[in-house]
Amino acid sequence: MSQSIVKIERHTTYYAGSATGHMVNYGTGVIVGVERVNHHQEYLLLSNEHVAKNHHITGKRLSTLSIVAGNGVREPILLETVAIDPRRDVALLRTVNCPGNLKLPDWVLGSPPEGIRRAIAFTEGYGNGVFSTLEGEIVSTKAVDWSLKCVRIDVPVAGGQSGAPLVVIGADRRLYLVALVFCGTEHYTDATPLFPGQGVLRQLTSLVDRHIAGY
Repeated sequence: MSQSIVKIERHTTYYAGSATGHMVNYGTGVIVGVERVNHHQEYLLLSNEHVAKNHHITGKRLSTLSIVAGNGVREPILLETVAIDPRRDVALLRTVNCPGNLKLPDWVLGSPPEGIRRAIAFTEGYGNGVFSTLEGEIVSTKAVDWSLKCVRIDVPVAGGQSGAPLVVIGADRRLYLVALVFCGTEHYTDATPLFPGQGVLRQLTSLVDRHIAGY
């Protein structure tokens, strides 16, 4: 799983009157597919909408996204935004002229048939900029945070973990990518559920070269 997790860096230039400012933020992304673009293989990633877009400032601004760490990443890889779903805080991103081969795991998007209530879940990402793995119990599938119905696990995550995958192992021993981490406190972590065929995942279905199990 860790081979498909990448660190995303967002540079934002913003303008306040005649002054120009610069801001750097970090998040996590997960590779979920490949797409041929102009006879070149590019990779499709899921992350949070608030990782793809800078909501810290208002007014005129310009942001660029890059992969800066991950398996097979030797230099920054530019990203472009394919689609966003602000209501679910999900973004579909794509590499631009990716110079190498990244890893694509055999995910199943969505929940396993037996459900996920009280399941043990784990997530990997770049909390505080450092790669780490966390494991916890799903204590609710109906929690509400940021006015968003979400999946809650009983362990906290650090800043930079936004966009990290929340994964459970199904009864069939397959990896189910059920949600994306988007916020938390010192007591718990909340993740936005992924629903195959809905929101940006509908567009993912039409783009991906069917490398994702379940499609």
